Amino acid sequence: MNRYFEVETRLVPVKASNGFIMDPHDALQYIDENTIGVMVIMGSTYTGHFENVQLMNDLCGFISL
Repeated sequence: MNRYFEVETRLVPVKASNGFIMDPHDALQYIDENTIGVMVIMGSTYTGHFENVQLMNDLCGFISL
């Protein structure tokens, strides 16, 4: 879908040290003034871990673009 709207998808790599879930602090470097949305997956079916959606929301609230 991104090719039709000419937007760039940015995927945040996960680390084994985090249980293969996204660290919201790592995601901040992928957000800039052109970002139109941030998607967080609630959980992983592979490991059963949950990503910290609340922390990602809080960190996005502190970004001044």
